Amino acid sequence: LLSIVGGDQGQHDGARKVPPEVVTLGKQAELSYQQWLHTRDKAAMSQALDAQKKVVDLLPRDPDARLMLGTLLYYSGRDQEAEKEARVALELEPDNPQINKLLGRILVQMSRERDGLPFLRRAVALSPRDHEGWYKLGAVLFELGERKEAADCFATA
Repeated sequence: LLSIVGGDQGQHDGARKVPPEVVTLGKQAELSYQQWLHTRDKAAMSQALDAQKKVVDLLPRDPDARLMLGTLLYYSGRDQEAEKEARVALELEPDNPQINKLLGRILVQMSRERDGLPFLRRAVALSPRDHEGWYKLGAVLFELGERKEAADCFATA
């Protein structure tokens, strides 16, 4: 996230100036998210969501900001909201493998495996070296009884 909002790595797009407020909010969201990853503290996730929602409010057409919000919502179990954010991000950047993978994972989590498959397939087509993407695709195919294709995905992963 820090690279998205112009943290230590510089701005995501050299032609775009990122307001300092967005950088600060992005750092808050990232730090709270990292804390949640290590502790699973609900308050940390709530802080990450609050900060990231503010980033999206300031950068509503930024697919990376939407991706991060969708990811946080996904990990919070707020699937319908996560799907909405992922779909907005996908409209903004349809060839982003991470957005495709997130939308696929959200739909699978919502027991809509067949709806999620095209997005998981697209994610690995766009990023064939994404081992996690291949594994996730294989797991869904395995659950759907597509054992041969699932085995191929696992081998690729």
